[in-house]
Order: sequence, then C-alpha cells, then structure tokens
Amino acid sequence: ALTVVDARTDHSIRRFEEVGTVLSVCFVGDRVAAGTLRGVVSLRKMCDHETWDGRCSCGSDELALAPAGADRAGVRAIAAFESRLAAGDAAGRVCVWYVGEAGTQPLFSLRAAKDRTCAVEALAP
Repeated sequence: ALTVVDARTDHSIRRFEEVGTVLSVCFVGDRVAAGTLRGVVSLRKMCDHETWDGRCSCGSDELALAPAGADRAGVRAIAAFESRLAAGDAAGRVCVWYVGEAGTQPLFSLRAAKDRTCAVEALAP
C-alpha cells in the first residue's frame, strides 16, 4: 500500500491499497508515482473525492518497464521533472514517459546489454 502524508500535520491524505509493495516514490504534477516490486510504476492522481468503496480511479495508470511476457524486476529508482517521469528497475531497464492531462505516453527506454547484469539504483532529474 502507499500512504501519502501531509508533512505539516503528519496526517494521512490518501491511501492506495491496491498498489502492492512500494520500492520508490515521487510526485509528478498532481499525481504520485510509486515504483513497485512487481515491476510497474503505479501512477495515481491526488484528487479530492472518493467513491462509495473508498477508491478513486481518476488518473490511475500502470506503466510497465518490461513487456507483458518478459520477466519483470522491481522498480528501485524513480524521478520526475516537470511532465517527464523516469523509472529504473533491478534488471537495468530505464523508461521515460510524458505525463499529461490526457494520460501518459512513452518517450524512450534504455536497457543494459544482454551480457551484463546491473540494477538501476538511483535516478535524478
């Protein structure tokens, strides 16, 4: 689960139960992006309303660093600058997306050479 806390009051603002185990987090615009153990970035909008079951799906998106059939690795590093979101995983993949009001769009990706084993540990804007 991912809990967003107000730093001034130390109270929970939003809690996203369905995200799973979170390894890395950053904010991009009015959204929170969480790198997960299952190899995807869960992008959730920080909206003010909730549905009857306590969930809101506005602006929700799951961004994968690897194709559906490939072995996925945990997203250890994540960073954002303006409307660009970058994430890196334990298998050495880095993906960059544009995050806008109409949704997300992949910009480019990098991958470690097949004969190398490396993990992305950190990213910076």
